[in-house]
Amino acid sequence: MKRRPETNEGIVGNVTANVLAVGRGATAIQNQGAPDTAALATAVAELRKAVEALALAPPAREALKSDLDALEKAGPKPDRVGGILQSLSGKLKMVGAVLTESTALAVPLGKIAEALRVPLAHLLG
Repeated sequence: MKRRPETNEGIVGNVTANVLAVGRGATAIQNQGAPDTAALATAVAELRKAVEALALAPPAREALKSDLDALEKAGPKPDRVGGILQSLSGKLKMVGAVLTESTALAVPLGKIAEALRVPLAHLLG
């Protein structure tokens, strides 16, 4: 029985990298550090201001206020913030606000994603 030549799946020489994975099925994840809580708080305040500026019926305004309150309390936890933003996004769509066409809404949402260091698409599902 003939042996197959070994294949080198390791590192040869010096490597400088932020993230590195070696071998079959290896994955690498780069830790982005802690979320920017000050930027997150500022972005949530901007989002609240943008929502308050919308011409909404009182029940819709109250439903959105409840999501904004939950967003402030959630802190820098992408998994919790994502669910709240999905709820907020759905309610805004129900009242006719289009997130991508409203800079006043889209900019703070982008800042929230940036502060949490996750893609906005991940937060809005």
